[in-house]
Amino acid sequence: MFIRKVLAHYPHQALWQLLAVVRSNLPARAKRCSQILTKAETDPNVQKICDLRSIRDQVVLLTECMLKLCNSMPHKTIKTLSIRKDFSDLINLGNSCQLIIPIQSSLIPSFMSFNQHDILYPLEKTSMGARFLDEILVMSSLQRPKKITILGSDGKYYPFLCKPKDDLRKDSRLMEFNALINQALVDDPESCQRALSIKTYAVVPLNEECGLIQWVPNTISMQHVTLSMYRESNNPISMSSLAALLNTKSKNPGQFFVENVLKKYPPVLYKWFMKKFNSPEEWYASRINFACSAAVMSIIGYVIGLGDRHCENILLNEKTGQVVHVDFNCLFEKGLTLEVPELVPFRLTHNMEDAMGPTKFEGKFRKSCEITMRLLRMHREALMSILDSFVHDPLVEWSTHKPKRGTISSTVNSKDLAGVALLAIRYKLAGVFNNAHLSVTGHVDELIKEATNPAKLCKMYIGWAPFL
Repeated sequence: MFIRKVLAHYPHQALWQLLAVVRSNLPARAKRCSQILTKAETDPNVQKICDLRSIRDQVVLLTECMLKLCNSMPHKTIKTLSIRKDFSDLINLGNSCQLIIPIQSSLIPSFMSFNQHDILYPLEKTSMGARFLDEILVMSSLQRPKKITILGSDGKYYPFLCKPKDDLRKDSRLMEFNALINQALVDDPESCQRALSIKTYAVVPLNEECGLIQWVPNTISMQHVTLSMYRESNNPISMSSLAALLNTKSKNPGQFFVENVLKKYPPVLYKWFMKKFNSPEEWYASRINFACSAAVMSIIGYVIGLGDRHCENILLNEKTGQVVHVDFNCLFEKGLTLEVPELVPFRLTHNMEDAMGPTKFEGKFRKSCEITMRLLRMHREALMSILDSFVHDPLVEWSTHKPKRGTISSTVNSKDLAGVALLAIRYKLAGVFNNAHLSVTGHVDELIKEATNPAKLCKMYIGWAPFL
């Protein structure tokens, strides 16, 4: 009944969210979703409000076309494709499609206040799809994701990344989680005064293996920035010499890391801010934006056990200096189970510290961390309600989990695995750290100590780049 009401009043938003179930690779899930949609389509109360069947037909057709696009594997030498030549069905569909463009502001409910109960979708500001631009850019990475662009009915261009071979349901739910945190940040006077927020973007799973990601404009990876700055400083990074240094045996690995690695490659990220933001006012504002946005995502990442925070997964906004995180596949402390475990709670390397100014992580970064942690604790039940969906709809990698050799059980209940992961989050939100209950200030202090501990950083995987 509840789903039918949502479908009646917000058919476009609801159907975009149901795409991953409509075209699920698991027959039982797809069948159950079809049954729910069929009941909604024939419900007289729904029919009075919208033509759900027509909208559903468009969604199914668009999903099939997008899955075909995602799963295409052009030769590695091919850099562009043509919608008109290679995916002509999208041309006809785009010309007649009345679906909303799945950008973040269209899919996530907007509230006047965190405590407001009425959901307000800004439908009058929502752009419908008008047509697809012909050029498709093929990315060079292994799975060959493609960048497409949709021209909206408002005359604006909306780029998306069609990503194959990746379960984006986690990313999608985390964007919902972050949107709720953003509302809490806006409502809090201390946070609002510092303009704390998370950059969110739409993630639309098409099934368990493919999906659409809203393209975030004006961003560049931190890895590209730092490596470029080292080259411009006539001190290019040598991975071979770094590998040798990091594998060197020492009685005090942390001190060796500081003396032989960090001193060899002193911080250069601050130079990018000076180069990119010319006026003193722009430079100062960008540095504050960097420290505050890094702080917010550091605490959120710690709470949800976000790993794989290498420099390719952290972007910098070239207009504001804000940090933007991407790729949330490594969640719920998965980083601790890797061959080389990730031992730090979040990324706070010497380059990041130095770019924050003379006080480094003291001041803006620390205070923003404390505000974020306080708000997460305050609203923990509302936030857990989103994460609880992982228990009722476990991830593919959990449902196919295999126990380690030597264990008694031959099967692992995926709901139990999800429950364990969420219990760890509840402990963090309750202030439990190393079997002790800490205040917000104490909790943040311990996390910063761990994140900047050379003895832990030196043991990180070289691809994580603790030296950048």
